Amino acid sequence: RVTIDTGTTPNPLEFRPKKPFTVMAWIYPRGSGADRCLVCYASGTSQGWAFEQNNTGLKFLVGCAAGPASANALYSLNQWSRVGMVYDSNNVDFYVNGTRDGTGPFTAGTGPCPEGDTALYIGDMPGNSDFSGNVDDVVIYPTTFTAKDMMRDYNQFRGTRYYTDDQ
Repeated sequence: RVTIDTGTTPNPLEFRPKKPFTVMAWIYPRGSGADRCLVCYASGTSQGWAFEQNNTGLKFLVGCAAGPASANALYSLNQWSRVGMVYDSNNVDFYVNGTRDGTGPFTAGTGPCPEGDTALYIGDMPGNSDFSGNVDDVVIYPTTFTAKDMMRDYNQFRGTRYYTDDQ
């Protein structure tokens, strides 16, 4: 399931440096690696934004802005984890299973990134390595979630049974 809150303008997918947003997803990583798209809105590697697996951590980057912000937010291989990132126009906070597990400053330019031929990618993006595992229940909101919001989201879904390809 992918949920995108489109009740507001501008499009929550379009990165605007002064507009906050939140991305969350359940992931079941089978391996690690750098620059593996979890949830990305981009046209290859030069435009848009990316929330990625970065070896054993998480990373947020924007193709047209300074960055990236990254954190060694720890999650386990071969088990489901709820991961998220909250961008508040100055910092990016990373969450694993409802708990903030890293933060990083993020400085961007003043205008929106060029749109180009952007698309929403989940688990794969042209120019990047595929995410090794499963991604499920992706949610994107055009607002910042607080630590309390992130924990509430995690608690709401943690009893849900998610299946991998081989189950």
